[in-house]
Amino acid sequence: MLHPIITRNTAPIPFAALVEDLFHDVLSESRPLARSFRPALDLREEDGAYLAVVELPGLGKEDVTLNLEDGVLTIKGEKQSELDEEQDGLRHTERSFGSFQRAVRLPKEVDAEGISAGMTNGVLTVRIPKAAKAKRKLITIN
Repeated sequence: MLHPIITRNTAPIPFAALVEDLFHDVLSESRPLARSFRPALDLREEDGAYLAVVELPGLGKEDVTLNLEDGVLTIKGEKQSELDEEQDGLRHTERSFGSFQRAVRLPKEVDAEGISAGMTNGVLTVRIPKAAKAKRKLITIN
């Protein structure tokens, strides 16, 4: 069963405070002249892992890079498209581009070696397994 980590209009939960501070659009602050976009992100917790799901329409896995360094998972990408068509003697050319970078400081109790990612139809899913000591255990009262 999936448990949301970020929810609206609810009391804060421990991991939500981390997320609030760490997800930001770095490019908008450091390169104000560059076009940037902020892809939709859903971060949730399931029994054995955290899941980060990022909507990246128009991007393929070759357009996105993931990096883990000093406990920070960084997701970067760049979108470029070009339209060049001619009809009835008129030429129409259009170009667009944008880049993004998102960073997440992972909780200490994750299995960094077990992180995996997949991308299908412009949706990136990063699975971050919890370390054995971080898994919840239901304790039966005798």
